[in-house]
Amino acid sequence: MSPVPNPTIIFISNPQGVPVPGEHLVHRNDITIDPDNVPLNGGILIKTISLGVDPYLRNRMPYEYKPNTPFLGHGVGVIIRSENTKYRVGQHIHTPDYPFAHYAVFSPDANLRVLKEEGLPWSTYLGVLGLAGQTAWVGYKAFAHAKKVSLGDTIYVSTGAGVVGSVICQVAKAEGLRVISSAGSDSKAEFLKELGVDIAFNYKKQDIATVLKENGG
Repeated sequence: MSPVPNPTIIFISNPQGVPVPGEHLVHRNDITIDPDNVPLNGGILIKTISLGVDPYLRNRMPYEYKPNTPFLGHGVGVIIRSENTKYRVGQHIHTPDYPFAHYAVFSPDANLRVLKEEGLPWSTYLGVLGLAGQTAWVGYKAFAHAKKVSLGDTIYVSTGAGVVGSVICQVAKAEGLRVISSAGSDSKAEFLKELGVDIAFNYKKQDIATVLKENGG
């Protein structure tokens, strides 16, 4: 196979505030790769399926990323070539150090996790079964100390319509709790109701303390 395009997000420099596309991060369309002949050196070649854009990536920029190298984050891909006996062609891989590119070569000692085929969209492993879901589960189990609603517990979840908050709301409901949650708009409050939240409200229109007092929070 002749070289094919390998569009890549390149990290240029660490921003002082919000990253600016074209200044701190550049989308390169001129990069190519030969999937059949690119050296693997005992590693594997993966074709990208899905990439996760998470807020915490901003915190990695000052100390982890090197200028003029591919941007890294959580990603899922499928192995298309392997020189590593631990991995075989066709397996799906997840890693928190995935280059933001269509194709990526991983060394033999790369931090990789083989995903099981469970009939779920592969992007699920970047959301509810990924970093966001892990954050929600640990936060809920380690710090909420919530009990079943039969014992009278009500849980309040702030920013409930976000990726982490929405997972906590659903887990809490599944475990039998009464859930109160707030969001920053009427449409997000409606979304919370669709998730099964018992009391959902827009904190920009209603005072949080008042709502909690009126509803036994």
